[in-house]
Amino acid sequence: MIIFKNEQYLPCSIPEISYTYERKTISDKETPLYLREDLFVYPKNMGFIVENNNGQFLVDSIDLLQLIRGKSVNEICHKETDFEEIEQYYRYGLIGYEKNTTAKLIIPEINQRYFNLYDISQTTWFCHIPLKIELDITKKCNLQCKHCSRDASPITTEGEMSLQNYVDVIQQAGKIGVPEFSFMGGEPTCNPSFIELATVARMSGIRTLSTSTNGWLINEDLAKKLLFYLIQCR
Repeated sequence: MIIFKNEQYLPCSIPEISYTYERKTISDKETPLYLREDLFVYPKNMGFIVENNNGQFLVDSIDLLQLIRGKSVNEICHKETDFEEIEQYYRYGLIGYEKNTTAKLIIPEINQRYFNLYDISQTTWFCHIPLKIELDITKKCNLQCKHCSRDASPITTEGEMSLQNYVDVIQQAGKIGVPEFSFMGGEPTCNPSFIELATVARMSGIRTLSTSTNGWLINEDLAKKLLFYLIQCR
């Protein structure tokens, strides 16, 4: 198992990825173990990404994690590498002795045909679903900053989609299990349907929402709504 110290940008080669490898000895091998919380699992072309509040972890297999539901170490582990893997999960807080019968692995359904598209020997790690989507919901911006990399202005609408198109994209992202979605622009708050789109994203099951704004159009009412829907507003 590998825990990433920094955000992983793909495609990249393995040496470019920073990681730590630590274990915590489990002395009690008879007491039942449980998942400490729901774990989100994202299939990759090789292995899986497992995510909890402590970060993202790259694992070759989730077989052992699927067994941890009130079973002891001695019941789960049959070889030395199993013990090492369990001790890594224990070190990073994925599992513990506190009884939790509701915690589960949450795995999005991936069509099997996507697993057969690539020659593994010719590719590096990548997920079968996007881990983050950035969607430009408007080309408008109330400012025209010279340093801005965006082709935006107070009047342009070129390249914008209809509201229904935006809704469709967000709902499809939620359906395939995309965990993070960022509303971009232009200036996202120039879109009068911004909060409506954020509501759609939440209802579609997308866990983390964010945006990037210049802040000029945010009043008290909008600020409260952004605080309610978004994890990050920068």
